[in-house]
Amino acid sequence: MNAESDNATPCYFLLPLTYNDGTRVEKELRENIETAIFVEFGGWRITDTRRGGYLRTDNGLRQVEITQRIRVDVKGGEKQINRLREMVREFGVWLDQETMHFEIDYGSKVEFLLTTKGGGK
Repeated sequence: MNAESDNATPCYFLLPLTYNDGTRVEKELRENIETAIFVEFGGWRITDTRRGGYLRTDNGLRQVEITQRIRVDVKGGEKQINRLREMVREFGVWLDQETMHFEIDYGSKVEFLLTTKGGGK
């Protein structure tokens, strides 16, 4: 398959850096998540760190947390996007989360442009 025809859809999810009780998510767990994404999709990117809050449904309290926004450029259409969704749900279980924030940027298209080093012109 030609690399320049391998367009992808950018998808994002928020990775909490702490558990709901405020303790820091272990570096090893974050690295396991990054490795799982790399193995399945060939890469990821931390786009920024964010602070946000929401109402917890389990106890009705306000939860404020710091998250990293992770971008994954997904090739293969909806089937692969669904695969990433399932992985993010599983990450939420690992992190003891009720929900995980997941975004799909259907309005954008990622192109992988070959350089002369990669066989392009």
